[in-house]
Amino acid sequence: VQFSFLSHFSCPILFAFPDGSCKTQIIQSSSITAVIGTDVEFRCQYNIPDKNFESVYWYLQRADQRLTYICHASQGTTELEHYQLFVNRTLSSSTLTIKCVQPRDKAIYYCAVR
Repeated sequence: VQFSFLSHFSCPILFAFPDGSCKTQIIQSSSITAVIGTDVEFRCQYNIPDKNFESVYWYLQRADQRLTYICHASQGTTELEHYQLFVNRTLSSSTLTIKCVQPRDKAIYYCAVR
């Protein structure tokens, strides 16, 4: 059985400027199809001037529900339930892995940088 996931890119309010521009770019893959029981990876690439940021945060939003916090990290690997988060400050990237994906994991996944 296969089903699709979505991820989304955004410009966090933290990095919005008075002229409405966004100095930080966050780029995520747009759609992922997964097979139940396999691992799924979401990648997030960000461009932050002078690499001055605290942490990378991941959220999910299921249909017709509010954003739900998953986890965050500033560097290295963090594991929580069936999620694994990896942050590489040098490469300005983050990967969220869902281990043994299940239908309940179908959602839109958001990456944010603070």
